[in-house]
Amino acid sequence: MITTLVLWSYALAALLFGALALTQMRRPSVPWPHAPFVLALAITSLWALAVAGIDSRDVATRIVASVRDIAWLGFMLALVRRDRAGNYALGAVYFVVMALAGTAALLAVAGRMGLDADALAAVESARTVFLMMSAVSGLVLVHHLYQAAPRRAAASGWSWSHSRRCGAST
Repeated sequence: MITTLVLWSYALAALLFGALALTQMRRPSVPWPHAPFVLALAITSLWALAVAGIDSRDVATRIVASVRDIAWLGFMLALVRRDRAGNYALGAVYFVVMALAGTAALLAVAGRMGLDADALAAVESARTVFLMMSAVSGLVLVHHLYQAAPRRAAASGWSWSHSRRCGAST
């Protein structure tokens, strides 16, 4: 029962992310970096399809999960680079977090190389640590984008309350 629910929920998520990626391909005039956004949506769709079709514990699914994380970090980096030219330190932080996600993928591959039980436990433990570090770092970077959003909106003259008073659709 539970595996059927997991299968169909991830299949539905894959379908919805894929449909969103296809609809966003037709909107090149959006105010955010278009290509990285569509790529991140498509890779997220492939990841959800892999979880539904294979299993979340399979090495291919773990690699696609890391590629998905790197794609979303690339989209966030494109957002930051669009608004702040010349901030190389923040770009370096994004690349370090991408390297953490990539290292987790490499450790997923290393875990399938026929290691003994102690080495396999150490590799899985290290992989979990890298995943946790990249998740926490990603949350910090999302918080940074959130904190910078009101300044971008104020600089462009747009505000939520102004758009609601003017009857603009959201």
